[in-house]
Amino acid sequence: FGLGASVLLFYIAGTAILVLSIFIFCVVKYTGPKQRILFRLRKIIIGFWQGLISVARLRRPWLFVGYSVAIWFMYLLTTYFCFLSLPATSLLEIDIALAVLVTGSVGIMVTPGGIGLYPIIVRDTLILYGIAATSGFAVGWITWSAQTIMIIIVGTGSLVWLSFIKKKVPLKSNIIRNLERDNDT
Repeated sequence: FGLGASVLLFYIAGTAILVLSIFIFCVVKYTGPKQRILFRLRKIIIGFWQGLISVARLRRPWLFVGYSVAIWFMYLLTTYFCFLSLPATSLLEIDIALAVLVTGSVGIMVTPGGIGLYPIIVRDTLILYGIAATSGFAVGWITWSAQTIMIIIVGTGSLVWLSFIKKKVPLKSNIIRNLERDNDT
């Protein structure tokens, strides 16, 4: 990855640490006893850890991890190919697409589907790499639109396909049985 992407990722990590620090400070200052805060933080950490462990409980955990990596790689390629759609961004390299993907993911998390915010974050990220604001904004909208249309089409197709599958599902799935077993202990 280029130096620009490294600097950008450094700023993103620094901003994330600053936001997390401010959040923890506000929670500690304004919500009451410190024990309650520590309990909540502990609960979040345990939930995250249980999520990681649940991957190991899958029948084929490496397939799950492989699919996850493949999905993110496809998002990276989508971003890169959207760069190629405009002359102003056609010479950008894939490391800049990674920086756009990382920063743009924040917009997807903050607003529903990233509508409105994603193109702004993409524009601001590309400005750091010397791309004009209008071109950056256009790439942001092209990327967001392409990904949203793909999700709508593939999601609808998946729902239709699943409705035709004749698979008997047990009344209580394994997930529910595992949850009940975990709650009993």
